[in-house]
Amino acid sequence: MAVDKISEIFFLDLAIHDPETEAYEEVTRASSLPVSYHSPSREGMESLYKREEEVSIGGFLVLGSVASIYDGCPWQSAFHPWLESRVKKGIPTFGICYGHQLIASFFGAKVGSVAGGQKFTGLRKVKPIKETALGIKEQSLSILACHNEEVKELPQGMAVFAKSPEVEFEGFYHKDLPIFTLQTHPEARSDFYKKRGVLPCEENFADGRKVIRSFLDFTQNFL
Repeated sequence: MAVDKISEIFFLDLAIHDPETEAYEEVTRASSLPVSYHSPSREGMESLYKREEEVSIGGFLVLGSVASIYDGCPWQSAFHPWLESRVKKGIPTFGICYGHQLIASFFGAKVGSVAGGQKFTGLRKVKPIKETALGIKEQSLSILACHNEEVKELPQGMAVFAKSPEVEFEGFYHKDLPIFTLQTHPEARSDFYKKRGVLPCEENFADGRKVIRSFLDFTQNFL
């Protein structure tokens, strides 16, 4: 008799140097589904291939990276098509920063340097302009941002659900697939803040936590 595989969220850390340890630990504590850690940018694809055989992928959290999606690194050549094929099959997905830009590119959007070419680092006021299946109802969210590239156009099949004074296409959702993205870093915790020269403060984590937990709840209810 075939045994049903457990559903598991894949935490995809695309950092080149420093892993997002605190974020992973918090997601693991907050999720009602088991969570597995994968770092294709530093450790290759093997853990993804192996774990996919053992469990059913219940969702993807696709994090940020100092890399550009256009760098053409060997890890990107393997990881990008692997993720694209699974995202487009309807696996719940939340893309953050690099993940936001990468998923937008899967649906035909261009990514380029931010206006003025200056890297933005600091807290950003993000305004949700449309309610999605995530159920985020706040009128404004304060979330850490750190990026020097941004999505330049609306991806096919997607709609904007969040804007900011700095970025027009701050957040997307797909109209037919369970895909959500944000340019900012709702997962960021003390280690992420400190490495970017921003003073970590517990109250600054609150809105990001709401966003991540909304996605975790969504994945649980999606099954």
